[in-house]
Amino acid sequence: MIGDLLRRNVEQRATTIELPARSITGQSIFGPINVTRDTLLSDVVANRCVALISDQLGSLPIHAERNGETVETPPLLATPEVDRTRSEFIAALTTSLLINGNAYVLAAGRNTLGFVQTVMLLDPEAVQVSVVGGRPQYRTARGLLNPEDVLHVRNFVLPGYVVGMGPLDYNRQAIAQSIAADQYAGQAFTTGALPDGVLHSENEITSDQAQDLKAAWIAGNGGRQRGPAVLSGGVKYSPLEFSSVDMELLDSRRFNAEQMCTLFGVPPHLVGVPSQDSKTYSNVQQDSQFFVRFTLRPLAIKIEEALSTLLPRGQRATFNFDAVLRADTRTRYEAHEIALRAGFMTVEEIRALEGLT
Repeated sequence: MIGDLLRRNVEQRATTIELPARSITGQSIFGPINVTRDTLLSDVVANRCVALISDQLGSLPIHAERNGETVETPPLLATPEVDRTRSEFIAALTTSLLINGNAYVLAAGRNTLGFVQTVMLLDPEAVQVSVVGGRPQYRTARGLLNPEDVLHVRNFVLPGYVVGMGPLDYNRQAIAQSIAADQYAGQAFTTGALPDGVLHSENEITSDQAQDLKAAWIAGNGGRQRGPAVLSGGVKYSPLEFSSVDMELLDSRRFNAEQMCTLFGVPPHLVGVPSQDSKTYSNVQQDSQFFVRFTLRPLAIKIEEALSTLLPRGQRATFNFDAVLRADTRTRYEAHEIALRAGFMTVEEIRALEGLT
């Protein structure tokens, strides 16, 4: 069935109008640094930010509601893909939105009433989007897709654009800077990009003699050797120290890490990036609330609204954020006591929140 959907052609007589290039005004970078999805995820902080956000949303329960009342969870929300768990599907969809700015969900199975039961998440870099007769058309290597079978979820959207935008479109300079700093540090500490000292000779020596002198020095004082050096024949050794630029490497990498956290909206301490400010329990709580309100929640709303379009009319998909926003035990119990005294919650409802039913 999936193959038939991929091979399905859509006949249109209108002239195809290609969308503007997604990176037409993107920032340029200097040097041979290739900024792609793979190189972005090779950055430790970027990888952790994407994994943290996607795993958090993937771990949230999702159910269907009608007029504010929870209904039986439809198959689309229980097991969206046949070869992937629900949490894996939501996490992969979120990753697609975070990196590429777009997620393409293809209807893979419908019931007798025409409602979507299962879907397939496509690789966003394998989908080409164009506009035909004012309507978006989606093409893969196997041909055009029926637009009625494609659910297109966008993250950051510009006016007049059909596709969304991701970090690879408008943040390539910051990403390239972080990659360049990692490459420089790797060369400095692994391949010896900077020599640790210089051997000076008062006499003229040939290239072969210089190589022999270097080899003799390494043999006697290189590696783990830390004994005193004995020099003769007018040879002197001068150790080299890191320059001011090299000494600022750590600060530069810390700044790049903070920039990457800013790009994805993640408090630095959540991904292990050291902070210049002292952290208290209150500050950490505020950062966590900021992360939920301004990073997780907007993405969750986009996913909820998109999946709701595939549900029967009147139903909407809803994430349950209680698992993320759960306070400590004492605070929860005090809140439950207030709710009972006020009369807007029952014992059964509180037991359900605590997972005791």
